[in-house]
Amino acid sequence: MKFCERFFATKSSIIHELDPRAKLGLILLVTMVSIKLESFVCLIILALVLLICMYLAKIFKESLCLLKHFVVILGVVLSVSIIVRDINQTVCTGSFFARLFVMTTAGLLLALTTSPNDFAKALEKMRIPRPITFIFTTTMRFVPTLLKEVEAVMDSLRLRGLRLRGRDILKTPSSFYRGICIPLTVRSIKISDELAATAETRGFGSPNKRTSLREVKFRKNDHIFLFTMVVLSITLLIVDKGVAIPW
Repeated sequence: MKFCERFFATKSSIIHELDPRAKLGLILLVTMVSIKLESFVCLIILALVLLICMYLAKIFKESLCLLKHFVVILGVVLSVSIIVRDINQTVCTGSFFARLFVMTTAGLLLALTTSPNDFAKALEKMRIPRPITFIFTTTMRFVPTLLKEVEAVMDSLRLRGLRLRGRDILKTPSSFYRGICIPLTVRSIKISDELAATAETRGFGSPNKRTSLREVKFRKNDHIFLFTMVVLSITLLIVDKGVAIPW
């Protein structure tokens, strides 16, 4: 649950101040480059650059709880491949997890450093229809809210003396449905009703142009950030295609 608290918290950093469109461009750029790269070393360099961005954004510790699973799985797979002495399989597996790691890290940079309001304003600047913008921002905000509801349901069960562990759920699946799924479903329906009422109260769907206290626009830092990432990506592609690397 600590990981999802980042969706509610607000911090200030260089990455936080970037325009959401710059972060969306980073995700698109990183995804295309990671697919094109064949060298495992180049993929690791790209991943390290994104980890540096996470450190600058002050979200490294919170993201580590998710990213460490990639490292553990990669370590196990590489160990097995080394034991069986299959170098080609080791390189292919390592490259696959490196690409997945890079894409996930870029997505976390957007999700954990961008508020739903700024993300919505950025989508409006990109001429995205308002209903689609509403769906995206609601999804970003609803996921951590849903996890908090799960935590509240679990706390209520503990207060009643019922502790559901993994083996208990496997032994009695009905306790999982009655204790967690049904209350969570009812609570989710109630939240959706409240959300619909709030949207209607605030004039959602009105054709009039809406104003915002904070304007989202490209600044000097956004151009520098994107230019730096583009140069780095082109350099990695040139090295990957033009220089023979054993990996």
